[in-house]
Amino acid sequence: MLADLHDEHKKWTSQLAFCKDEVDVFESRLSDLVQRFTAQKVLAEIERFQNQFIRQKEVIDILKHKIGEKHRSLELFSRKNPRLTELPVHNDQDGLREEMADFLRIYKSLKKDYNKLLLKLL
Repeated sequence: MLADLHDEHKKWTSQLAFCKDEVDVFESRLSDLVQRFTAQKVLAEIERFQNQFIRQKEVIDILKHKIGEKHRSLELFSRKNPRLTELPVHNDQDGLREEMADFLRIYKSLKKDYNKLLLKLL
């Protein structure tokens, strides 16, 4: 049903917002680490994470845009076909579902590596 797809979009949007907020905190901590450490090896690791966090925020923005587009198309469909909103719908968002799963897997791995860095440095 369309309501199920709508709920899935809300869930994804919430997950992405949480990840973005978390990345903002991670970036702030990295800024603190840059002030504390001067060794080139450590600074190189910090820079690597800074770059990865920038990329993660770009991916979050791309996914949010795709989810928004899909959501708008579902809303348009439901306005044009109000009687069909309670019927099972053809689910054509498997690609988006896969992108979200890939993002969350990569993000989880990045977060794990970042926490290892923090444990090593602090």
